[in-house]
Amino acid sequence: MKAYGSIFAAAMLAVCHPVFAQFDPTKVAAEPDFISRQFTTTSNFSAPVFAAGRENFTCYAEAVIFINALTQRHSNAKIEAAGKSPQGRPLYLIVLRSTRGFNASLPTVMLMAQQQGNEPAGGEDTLVLAKNLLEERAQILDRVNVLIMSKTNPDATELFKRESINGVDINRDHLSLRIPESQAIAAAQTIAIQRLRDLGVQVKALAAKDVAQTWDTEIYVIANEDSGSRQDARGAITAGQNAIRMLKVSNLSSSVVPSVGAFYVSLKQPLAGLVVAALEPDSQISFVANRLMSLEDNKLVRVMKSPTL
Repeated sequence: MKAYGSIFAAAMLAVCHPVFAQFDPTKVAAEPDFISRQFTTTSNFSAPVFAAGRENFTCYAEAVIFINALTQRHSNAKIEAAGKSPQGRPLYLIVLRSTRGFNASLPTVMLMAQQQGNEPAGGEDTLVLAKNLLEERAQILDRVNVLIMSKTNPDATELFKRESINGVDINRDHLSLRIPESQAIAAAQTIAIQRLRDLGVQVKALAAKDVAQTWDTEIYVIANEDSGSRQDARGAITAGQNAIRMLKVSNLSSSVVPSVGAFYVSLKQPLAGLVVAALEPDSQISFVANRLMSLEDNKLVRVMKSPTL
């Protein structure tokens, strides 16, 4: 990630995108009286959305100005750019740590807000939280590091639409990593093995000493293939331009002598569940289904007995 100082081109950021006006406060359903009377209409929060007379949510430009001001006032806060959105907006990460500096031995919590551009509440909450952790609750940062990305989907935030500008739901892309926003969060590269590593999976590249044995494996045989959209309980999920591979596979016992430079991913690791989701090809969120890797020519096989490496 590229670290940024405390000076931004404020003049370029001072105006919200005009399309942001797609949000119409008059169309918001009012809470029933028995609920609304439980909450005060006033607050002491100083984030942009709570300004007197405000009727719209905090846009990307205002959020950047707000977090920049926090870093100017507090030496234990800094801003890093994790990447850029398709329209070129930096994906800013607020790094909050103790006044003694970032302590890698402490737990680190990462908060990603507004992955859906038309769900702004989380983005507003994280701005308030960042200020609160630097001021009223600063002692918490002696026990935990906090990373906050308040506008995870900035292009869609400006359009007040759910999916990314590429038509992908970011919160369903943290395994496949097809779009810049989710790739930035995982610090992803463009190949499947690197994406596994970026997600924290242990992947071993095989050396000459590792391939002097025959491995018991199962190869994947495609019994049926179709294409379409991923599904959840509500039906089809918008997933951008490319349909996924919808596979039914069977497994055939085989023996393989691996080659130097091949990769082995063990299930004896904490992220074994993620490995299965990424590499079992008939999962609709797998790398094969999402065309990040090929199943043909036995490029992916299931190892049936842990090798001695």
